[in-house]
Amino acid sequence: MTGKIMLLYNGFPSLPENVPAGWTVTTDRRCFQQADAVVFRLPNLYRELERELEQSPGQLWVAWHTEPEKHYPWFRAPEIRETFDLWMSYRQDADVVYPHYRYEYAEHIAAGRKHIPVSGKINQSACYLKEWMKTDKTAECRIYLKELMKHTEVESFGKLYVHKQPSDDCSLEAKLNMYRAYKFVIAFEDTAETDYVTEKFFDPLAAGSVPVYWGAPNIDCFAPGDNCFVDVCQFESPRSLAAFIHACYADEQLYAGFFDWKNRPLRPSFLHKMDIQTAHPLVRLCRKVDEKRLSQQDKPSHEYGKA
Repeated sequence: MTGKIMLLYNGFPSLPENVPAGWTVTTDRRCFQQADAVVFRLPNLYRELERELEQSPGQLWVAWHTEPEKHYPWFRAPEIRETFDLWMSYRQDADVVYPHYRYEYAEHIAAGRKHIPVSGKINQSACYLKEWMKTDKTAECRIYLKELMKHTEVESFGKLYVHKQPSDDCSLEAKLNMYRAYKFVIAFEDTAETDYVTEKFFDPLAAGSVPVYWGAPNIDCFAPGDNCFVDVCQFESPRSLAAFIHACYADEQLYAGFFDWKNRPLRPSFLHKMDIQTAHPLVRLCRKVDEKRLSQQDKPSHEYGKA
């Protein structure tokens, strides 16, 4: 291989069609010593290491993960932080932000602003439940949701608390079509952590419904407009949240207030977050490595191996 090499040491979900000029992205570990940058996926790294690794002179090591750091506290350990030169994750302070949302959501949400579907929806909430609801790590949101369902009717789709079977069509458009019939959509993350925001928040907004959100404490920083979702943390209990939902069912103007944001421009902060994602994360990482190497001072090499 010629030019600069980025080695994806232990896998990556997708590769870009085009990388910056002069770069080659590979998964061939035989290129380890000559690679300019090596990307390590943290959660399964210990299982993937074939041997102790020594960083080549001038080589940059990149830590990558999309899992909640609350579930993997060792991500923040000083010895781990010091091992890597760059970080790529869902965190907004990462060197390269690799979130669980895609830039297409800006297009879906912008297109949905042309229609303000307030009337015609059924007085119910929907939720799409996956297997993550079974784990100990999701006990808090699972318990809250189970209690909420005692006080208000929730049509559940998916693999848990099933009331209705979802369509065999697993596309985004099929999910949005399902959500469009409901006034609210339960949008619970599998953890409550800063910056950990997934499609659960954006899907209802793109469908023209209202997310009932539990998760990131800074969720308002990700919203496309004012008062476009229900923040579970603003309610004392599942019972009080259910009472508010029922009040919205009874008062059409109260519910319609959740769509006023569609009459105003989308928040610049929302558009900025989405615009960043138009470039593939690995493309942005190549550029970041170039910037880092230009400013890099001589540093001692690291050694990293199995614990």
